[in-house]
Amino acid sequence: MELLKDKDWDIGWYAVDALGQIQAKEVVLPLIELLKDKESDVRWRAAVVLELFQAKEAVLPLMELLKDKDRHVRMSAAYALGQVQAKEEVEDMMELLRDKDSYFRGIGAGVAGQIQAKEAVLLLMELLKDKDSHVRMFAAEALGKLQAKEAVAPLIGLLKDEDSNVRGYAAEALGKLGDKKVIESLKLLLNDKGYSYVVEAQVRDSAFNALKEISEKTGTPIYRE
Repeated sequence: MELLKDKDWDIGWYAVDALGQIQAKEVVLPLIELLKDKESDVRWRAAVVLELFQAKEAVLPLMELLKDKDRHVRMSAAYALGQVQAKEEVEDMMELLRDKDSYFRGIGAGVAGQIQAKEAVLLLMELLKDKDSHVRMFAAEALGKLQAKEAVAPLIGLLKDEDSNVRGYAAEALGKLGDKKVIESLKLLLNDKGYSYVVEAQVRDSAFNALKEISEKTGTPIYRE
């Protein structure tokens, strides 16, 4: 446990890895105490280990860290809460979706999908218009995971997004929603043009897989053009 406080970066990460592998529940309470440490490096290392433990008793202390001044601490706390599946604190978790920092809005969207926060659907739909492409991407992914049928129309709009990754994530989300009315829009994406051959292929594959998923769910035959 003391190694988590070591100022040497490599030693600190060795301690994180070792504690994660041990999976000894008796270290959970001491780790929770370290979330209050004055050193930010110690706080975020402790949060990382608690993410590996998926400890329910760490939910409230981790929620407090979402207000931490250190960006890395907040990030680790958000990821840890997602792994813990902290549904009981969903209202506080949704504050991430309103964060001024787009990085945390993206993390919040990812966590919302992971913990199945149905209450976040409207906020996630607003984030589909976010100026940051990563936020739009993770919001689309979350809406697919949440089976948010009301998001079909705005997700169809994202198939024309300027960012190739956003187009791909929107296609995957629409595949999960399984609505037949998106078929023609997805077919257009089979000829997607991105900024590189690799990205183009990824977007086209996402569209094709989405069409296949919709076909399986609805029994509608779909052919690649």
